[in-house]
Amino acid sequence: MNTIEKIKQKYINYKKYIEYQDIIDLDTRKIIKGIIKISHKKLKNIINTKKKIILLNTNQTFDEYLNIIIKNKYSYFPVIHQNYIKGIIKAKDLLKYVYTKKKFFLYKILKPVIIIPENKRVDLLFQKFGTEKHNNIAILINKNAKISGIITINDILKSIFD
Repeated sequence: MNTIEKIKQKYINYKKYIEYQDIIDLDTRKIIKGIIKISHKKLKNIINTKKKIILLNTNQTFDEYLNIIIKNKYSYFPVIHQNYIKGIIKAKDLLKYVYTKKKFFLYKILKPVIIIPENKRVDLLFQKFGTEKHNNIAILINKNAKISGIITINDILKSIFD
């Protein structure tokens, strides 16, 4: 019996005990069940592959960035430099420069990003989100080191409740 199977068996036994004792309400039981359900899934199995990934380049101007974020409905944009991921720009951080006289510096608003292979388990990324402050987004890469998706902590939480 592997680790996942042992955890599932412990959960089943614990669940029976809890239901018998009526210790945890139904909503809480659904959350626990959802967490266990997705914990062993691969990241590539929970991302929305229909999302188009819009990449920004470090050599683009502020106006080019602005036009791209206005045309697209996304909140996060990966930034690359010579095919290397440099970080993430949040659209709201870029929009702050629209009505100010401050000079725009890309690296002031560029946020670090977690880069993780798409075949890793969801629970590993969830742990990373917990340990890295202010970082709730990750870029998934495939076996060829190409970007295959973007995933947020919200995506993981939604999959728990599905």
